[in-house]
Amino acid sequence: MAITGTAAGHPNIRATHGKTLELAREGEIGPRATCVVGVGARIDEQALARLHGRVELTLSAGGLEERVRGRLNPAFRPGDPLVARRAPAVTRDAFVIDADRGAAALARSFVAALADAGARVAVAVAPVDEPAPGVLVVHPEGVPAEPPAVAAALARGERVEIAADEEGRAAIRAAHEAGHTVIPAPGTSVGAAVRAAGGLAPGAEVITDVRAEQLERLLKATGAAWGAVVLDPGTPREEYLAWRRGRRLAIPGARGRSAAFAVEPGGAEALAAARRLAAAGASTRDVAQALRDAGLPRREAYGLALDLTAETSSVSRPEPRTSR
Repeated sequence: MAITGTAAGHPNIRATHGKTLELAREGEIGPRATCVVGVGARIDEQALARLHGRVELTLSAGGLEERVRGRLNPAFRPGDPLVARRAPAVTRDAFVIDADRGAAALARSFVAALADAGARVAVAVAPVDEPAPGVLVVHPEGVPAEPPAVAAALARGERVEIAADEEGRAAIRAAHEAGHTVIPAPGTSVGAAVRAAGGLAPGAEVITDVRAEQLERLLKATGAAWGAVVLDPGTPREEYLAWRRGRRLAIPGARGRSAAFAVEPGGAEALAAARRLAAAGASTRDVAQALRDAGLPRREAYGLALDLTAETSSVSRPEPRTSR
């Protein structure tokens, strides 16, 4: 059944954004809100959060209609932005992801109808029968589930809750390998969440406060075979990814994003040793050699050593004196 709602038109609606469209909850917008297609939006967000899989968003106004297809964002919670985004990333800044259209693709006659302040916009979100990845919601403990049943349900595109216990961890890794979405249960701390989402044991080491563009080198420096990453923890762009040695970790727009990661117990010892060397004032060459001894290729060891020594020098550099 479709979940229905309403919105209103506004003279500042332009709908020229190519990557997103938004139903704004507030009643007023400025001319720079190029993705907005309706204001004062009201819809049953609790019902939206219970949907999963592929959906069709239908907007109707002035006798005209436009449809956008995408995937109901598995990470959406009531109160998150009512944005349809073309990118597929499972982050809490949209309710529909992997959308086939942005605001700029709407017919200009329809946009003109939306720009009428008196327009009433009908909104409907309905499931569609199209294949979609399953969703595995992982709890640090509790919620037992049989791994074979989990795999079958995910293959049908269903949403399943599971605990990151010994049996569950194997199912979590299998879900990653099969291309399903794995997210931690809401309310879980960052450390527990990144361990759980990666199918890692409670003793897995968590490294926090790193830059996303460093992740590839940092993960390789741990010597671990498997790990998990959280990007922009604690923000609406929070995103969980799995990592496996030998596989590229693709992070769009990595520069400037913060991150944390977890790896198997004992997997971060070499990295921790290199960090201690850098903090003690060791040369880039000595830090790089320590990383090479741990198995990191020469070029990557040197690049990471540069990062570590640069971070240490920027932290320890004294403040310049000012004259009075």
